[in-house]
Amino acid sequence: MPAGSGRFSHILSASLFAILLLLSASAGPALALGRAPGGYAVGVRSLSVLSPEKVQLGVMVWYPSTRSGQGDSKCNFGPWVLRAEKDAPLAEVRAPVVIISHDSSGHSLSHHETAAALAARGFVVIAPTHAGDSMENASAMYSAALLYFRPLQALEALEAVAASPVFAGSLDLQRVGLLGVGAGALTALQLGGVDIDASAYSGYCLSFPADAALCSRRAEERLGLLPAELREIRRRRGRNAPAAPFPYSVRALGLLTPGWLVFAKKEALSALKTPLAALFAGADGLYPPARDLEEARRLFSLPLEDETRFLALENADHYSLSAQCPAGAAGELPEICGEKRGEEREELMLQRDAFFSSFFLSTLGKPLPR
Repeated sequence: MPAGSGRFSHILSASLFAILLLLSASAGPALALGRAPGGYAVGVRSLSVLSPEKVQLGVMVWYPSTRSGQGDSKCNFGPWVLRAEKDAPLAEVRAPVVIISHDSSGHSLSHHETAAALAARGFVVIAPTHAGDSMENASAMYSAALLYFRPLQALEALEAVAASPVFAGSLDLQRVGLLGVGAGALTALQLGGVDIDASAYSGYCLSFPADAALCSRRAEERLGLLPAELREIRRRRGRNAPAAPFPYSVRALGLLTPGWLVFAKKEALSALKTPLAALFAGADGLYPPARDLEEARRLFSLPLEDETRFLALENADHYSLSAQCPAGAAGELPEICGEKRGEEREELMLQRDAFFSSFFLSTLGKPLPR
């Protein structure tokens, strides 16, 4: 059995239970989080989007807000406490946009700390819960539908937010950045113009047996069917690419603990011109870790000469770079809550958010007055 196969199946079952905590109003004391430094108060809204396939998408939006005068605002979503004001007034700006694509079996709130940190610096941050590949429903995991529909769902979420009365005219769609986490790294690369190569998985686990996400027994059984499934879905959908051409200007690609890179077509990845920043967990137990630039190059087949856009946090594990679990969850769900606690976790959070905030500010710029 490949390394990590039992561990990842346990993570999946734990992830499905995590959504019960998320939706439960009686999950115990909520977790309070420190506010990231920035020039704006942070607002947050939730939207429900019906996709063309009649699939309901839950979408969270963080955004720069006018200051309420109440200091650091907090609001509850289930047991989560977000450092934001729910439905706060939107600042009078035309803001660059960052779309967050969560990891497989994740959720739109899986990276709410980073979303709030970016919103405090003037970005509108849009995070859909990917239908069929989330805590709520993982039925599409390891399927061609996952690779095909994830990018489309991100596009649908962006367009729904841009068309909503609250945000109409406030999003600068010529300045769009993507932040992909785990499997979401592949989603971000697809939206950035990188096609997928379903056949590249053959023999992958011989080279990367420590990839617990893609080299579990279940993953190997399902992903072996991927080339035939993708041919069929492309035939039915009438498109070559796994996503419609992204009609907006992608100016930055951020990748956090990236996974699923084996499926990114190597020629397209090597030819990528969009600025890219990658942050790795050096002690990642889910995806192959990169502890230095050479290991990152091996995973990417992509020049990464600019070291300011590469960071490996040596002692970080995959889940310690996601949002902290609500109070009480760490004891029940240690596999998906990360190993780091207290000041050590806080320091990782600050490094992560400073890294991506600096990257997106340098590539997308600041919001402009309306």
